[in-house]
Amino acid sequence: MKPSFLLLISFLIIIPNALAQKENNIWTFGKKTGLDFNSGSPVVIKTSMTTIESSTSVCSADGSLLFYTDGITVWNQGHIPMPNGTGLLGNDASSGTQAISICQFPNDPKRYYIISVNAEEVYIDGSQGYLRYSVVDMRLNGGTGDVVVSEKNILLDSNTNESFTLARGNGCTTWIIAHIRGDGVTLSNRFDVFKIDASGISRTPVVSSIGMPTGKHTSFMTISPNNRMLFRNGNKHSQLFDFDNNTGIISNVRTIDTADFVRGSCFSPDGSKIYLHDQYSRLLQYNLSYLPSASAVKASKTLIEEVLPTMDLRGGPDGRVYISILSLASFPDGKVGIIPNPNVAGTACGFYTIPVPNTWIGLGENALTFDVARTNTSKLHTISLCERTDTTVDISRGMYETYLWNDGDTSRKKKILLPAKVWVTTQGSCTTHTDTFIFLNKTRETKTSTTDIADCHLTDTTFSFPSIPGEHFIWSDGDSSHSKKMNAPSLVWLMRQNGCKNNIDTFNIRKLLIDTNIKKYLVSDCKRQDTTIKIDAHQYDSFKWNDGDTASVKIIRDSETKWIEILNGCSVQIDTFSVKRKPIDTITLKNDLVFCNNEIITLKCQPGYTEYFWDLGSKDSFLAISEAGSYVYTARKQCTYLTESFLTKKLKCDSCLNIPNAFTPNNDFRNDVFKSLLSCPVLEYQMLIVNRYGEKVFESNDPATSWDGTYNGHPESAGVFYYFIKVKFDYPQSDYILYKGDVLLIR
Repeated sequence: MKPSFLLLISFLIIIPNALAQKENNIWTFGKKTGLDFNSGSPVVIKTSMTTIESSTSVCSADGSLLFYTDGITVWNQGHIPMPNGTGLLGNDASSGTQAISICQFPNDPKRYYIISVNAEEVYIDGSQGYLRYSVVDMRLNGGTGDVVVSEKNILLDSNTNESFTLARGNGCTTWIIAHIRGDGVTLSNRFDVFKIDASGISRTPVVSSIGMPTGKHTSFMTISPNNRMLFRNGNKHSQLFDFDNNTGIISNVRTIDTADFVRGSCFSPDGSKIYLHDQYSRLLQYNLSYLPSASAVKASKTLIEEVLPTMDLRGGPDGRVYISILSLASFPDGKVGIIPNPNVAGTACGFYTIPVPNTWIGLGENALTFDVARTNTSKLHTISLCERTDTTVDISRGMYETYLWNDGDTSRKKKILLPAKVWVTTQGSCTTHTDTFIFLNKTRETKTSTTDIADCHLTDTTFSFPSIPGEHFIWSDGDSSHSKKMNAPSLVWLMRQNGCKNNIDTFNIRKLLIDTNIKKYLVSDCKRQDTTIKIDAHQYDSFKWNDGDTASVKIIRDSETKWIEILNGCSVQIDTFSVKRKPIDTITLKNDLVFCNNEIITLKCQPGYTEYFWDLGSKDSFLAISEAGSYVYTARKQCTYLTESFLTKKLKCDSCLNIPNAFTPNNDFRNDVFKSLLSCPVLEYQMLIVNRYGEKVFESNDPATSWDGTYNGHPESAGVFYYFIKVKFDYPQSDYILYKGDVLLIR
């Protein structure tokens, strides 16, 4: 809610929202690692925490670290465990995907909820997962904070996945969005949503059963910046939902892809894009501006970068998106990827990396804080008045409970003697504002202007002005009304007084000569002989056709000419219309296409046409298909008709490539070499083989070339080698596929 107040001294002041705070300016994660954003750019810092995946931290409003946790231990700003900060039951083994987050109390800036779920590893054997919370009070332990013993590991929900997220609600509320897991046999599509407000955490969830049902395995959830859209991946489906942050209800599911697994997701700051990291180690962008068309969003999928295995994506306080990247060659050393322009569509969003030592895990969750924890906002208002000795200030603020003036007065309405300097503090359940007013006496200002008004008929002219609070009117004849009728020709003036400003406007009404304009139009029509001409009757004073007709619609036959005389003020326009029939041009196109048996492809129409008609009934300029067959559409623009047909066939692309897991280069002409077995046409191909030390022993861009087990002409020792095969098959909308695995060399 944007706070505002009305001062009853003939002006309106809008108080802006509080300045942006810095509660999420320090991230802690990984192996004793973190990022500090307080300088404007991320700086690597050291911490005391070592975690495999989830973690979270929170700062004060000025960006000073308060505490951080992995869901098991809570460290204070001195990087020391709080006295009661051990033994929390969340994020077991520090291996939960989205297992831990922090939320500030709506009515207490010194207390915070630590909300957590169990990692999948502890309930994969059939045990339940739990949603719990603990409370940190920053007043305890000499102001460095401690976990409240009586509010530790409080159970909220059971049988949950290891992922949850927080969404800000209306006013001072927050929502905990959790998902109930299936048991491996029975699947679940149930969301449990818990409300946090000034009375605490509601024990009764808002239940929404919607979306693709899932089992007990991990999924990923992300809330949009405006807290109105939810993303979740589960059971090979990436889906978007509408989230009502007033009621907690989840609705309107849309599937934007069917990726097997998503390791991380993040919305762009403006909510127009979403970034996913899939199981093939690819960073992908989807353009959400194409909604409500989920198929168009899926078609917008753009490969931003083929990164190494990634654990998490997170939006930074600097408006960029950050991606934690696992290093294969050296596990203790990782790096963080950065998307500098995440609101921009396609690869123009950019991507680069920075090294972050000792990091191989997720970046953690944001902490949610409320306005109550922010420093008081203040604003200075300088107000100039003239010819006045006093004024009355009446403050009207919604949701505000107390008013305190500098003289101790607590009333909402106050009389001020001028000149003066006063201030008032307004405080509600979430925010506190201090506004200072300086009232000054000012010299009256006078501005003049002259307006010429042309009238070719010497008719009456009426001037009307909007009613502005505090503005008074005085016409040259003594009239004080806001509307005035004048005869032409005449010369009149108007004085408008508003506070310390006078505006004197002079109006000179005079006669103009009538202007005549002649235009000719040649109308070509290929659909029928009759052509209809429509005149906007409300736009002109009067009009008449050459046959005397005054109708606004006229039908003109083939090879016929009509003209119309249009009167508009002092202008006369004569338009002549001649109709000539135009021949029809017909174009026919044919296409043969192939695609994969599990793929949905989009047939695109030729651009530049005004209408499209598919034989299946669609009128879109594209058609998404999943079955082979014949598809035909007709397009039209003016007198040109295009008919295009697509004859489509399916390939079994899931069996296009087979890779052996061992070979014996002993020259017995049986399994002597290692090569990929291709059964589909290939556009691009690359194979790389490395030994167990990460050293390259073989590389080829020719699918017909095989490895004979040697390096630089010398036989390699028997053992396990690792291959990376990147291939793009020759069928429509194909993309690069990365195959990774190991092969045993037997001597």
